[in-house]
Amino acid sequence: MEPTHLTDATFLQEIEAPLMAQIRIQYQIDNASFDETPLPETKRILNEILECIRNGSLGGLIQDLNGNGVGAWVIEGHDERYATKEEE
Repeated sequence: MEPTHLTDATFLQEIEAPLMAQIRIQYQIDNASFDETPLPETKRILNEILECIRNGSLGGLIQDLNGNGVGAWVIEGHDERYATKEEE
């Protein structure tokens, strides 16, 4: 049996740990909208994602300035992390 980078205890901790809330953002920067530098278009994309979050969205597709689909973003574990307790 080949050794792994995880010990048995570490593996058990990882599979028993509660799901952590996270925001994942992934998009491609290899098209014309990012030619000079990715910074202005990245700023625009992040501002658009912030506006979506303010409006209650938990994810969506990312389009560049030219309207091309370049990626997606998602908030995972939100409901578990920020669940409201039901009134008794």
